[in-house]
Amino acid sequence: MLKRPFVNVLVLSTALILGAGSYIVRAAGMRAADQGLVANVDMQRVFVESDVRKGIELKLQEFGANLGKHFDEVTKTPYLGPDEISDLSAALNAEKPTDADKKKIDTIKGESQKRVDEAQRMAALKQPAEKDLARIRELEAMQRQRPLYQERLQKVYQQAIDEEETRRMRAGMAEVRVIVGKLARDQGFGQVFDVTAMVYASSDLTDQAIRKVQTNKKK
Repeated sequence: MLKRPFVNVLVLSTALILGAGSYIVRAAGMRAADQGLVANVDMQRVFVESDVRKGIELKLQEFGANLGKHFDEVTKTPYLGPDEISDLSAALNAEKPTDADKKKIDTIKGESQKRVDEAQRMAALKQPAEKDLARIRELEAMQRQRPLYQERLQKVYQQAIDEEETRRMRAGMAEVRVIVGKLARDQGFGQVFDVTAMVYASSDLTDQAIRKVQTNKKK
């Protein structure tokens, strides 16, 4: 089973904040702001309570659901070799499937069905010839390897989910930082630090920032 995406929001968002630096707003290049005025903000809380984060979660759930559906479709197609599994997976997951992708899907599934029919026919033979026995062994070997191929595919799909989560989280955090930066500039703050870098400041913008990043509270 593929892991549900978006399970490490708090941990990952903190990592993204630290990776981007302690400053939310830098004094350099700010004209209207008083460079001596310093505030802090709990960016982790702002991000987690933002509409941006909610939108990311919905997109990741959709992304994960689509991958899960394709994973099930591949794993339920019997008698496939590793290259066929890879090709079928790639065609199913194409962002904009082409006619070639659709044809590849039909071709691979068609080959799978032929092998199913072949295996059933050979299983009914009372005295199979040597060549039939050899073919039966080939098909049986293909089925025995199936769990291994599925395990490898699962890792590939999980990596895709993890990478999509990281990409969207980074973009979302950047979007929230811009909103918080504008809030700080509008109020004349020259420097704003995340609470992980500054334990105390006379001004805390967290609650105001949360209102800014929630659609119905932006005014």
